[in-house]
Amino acid sequence: MCGYIRRVTDSPEVQDMLDSIGMGHLAMSFSGDGSTEHYYPAFGGNPDRKIHSLIVPGEDGPKTVDATWWFDCSAAGDTLKVGNRTTFKSYQKG
Repeated sequence: MCGYIRRVTDSPEVQDMLDSIGMGHLAMSFSGDGSTEHYYPAFGGNPDRKIHSLIVPGEDGPKTVDATWWFDCSAAGDTLKVGNRTTFKSYQKG
């Protein structure tokens, strides 16, 4: 799986938008030190490469979660095991 996400979430505009759509209680999840976050898939089998503060539905309304970006994961206790399958293969002519 290839890809890359770059985002800045501690912008006052993000916090204002959350307030305007009724999710102001999540704004603290998006306050930070002004740094830019860079996300890559969990290459190398590392489930700790997480995308932080994704907004998802919860039992009591929207909430934030951290997620591992990889399609071949399975539960392993309190963590994830990252599988070996990818969405493309590299072939060499020999």
